[in-house]
Amino acid sequence: MKSDNLVQLSGFLTKDVITNEKKSFAAFTIGRKVGEDTLYMNCIAFPNQKFKIPFDILAKGNYLKRKRKRIEKENEERRRQYQKEAKERELQRIFEQEKKAEEFIKNKSKYFDITFCNSNIIVVVLSSIDAYKKEGDTLHHCVFTNTYYDRKNSLILSARLIDTPDTPLETIELSLTDGHILQCYGSHNQETQYHNEIISLVNQHSHLILAA
Repeated sequence: MKSDNLVQLSGFLTKDVITNEKKSFAAFTIGRKVGEDTLYMNCIAFPNQKFKIPFDILAKGNYLKRKRKRIEKENEERRRQYQKEAKERELQRIFEQEKKAEEFIKNKSKYFDITFCNSNIIVVVLSSIDAYKKEGDTLHHCVFTNTYYDRKNSLILSARLIDTPDTPLETIELSLTDGHILQCYGSHNQETQYHNEIISLVNQHSHLILAA
């Protein structure tokens, strides 16, 4: 473009150009004749072709640029608000969890030291909410997600093999009213090969829990 009859405007535009029935993506330099409201675009890829577009495309472009900035600002504000609310929800969750932990200890701590075993199986009382989570995660059941630690009329026990005392085998829910077993399941709520042995062991020692 010659500087004496065109005013160079900013940058490049991109435009889909149809050539030989094929669609391609080309860059254009933009200029305007002095005193005219028409933009003349010279295509770098097709120097012998002329293109005209309304001059108000620049105004529209500026409007879209301002709109984009406004949307970006609004999105940033929403993101910050979401992060603030998420942090508040997490703090509230931690606070409620601590309250539940205190209530759990208050109601169940007298059972924490009770354990019994035979030559093969050991049964312990789950003594923290973290222990409930570990039990549920290991055996893939709902003892933690369904907040069994909140149940005032039952107690959760964990049966393990003597040789692997840190690995849950089956989880037992015992009634604190009459000492009978409400449920007893292993991984994915299935019974293990030790199920009957566990049931018998718990029934033999449930009086220790009722007497606590």
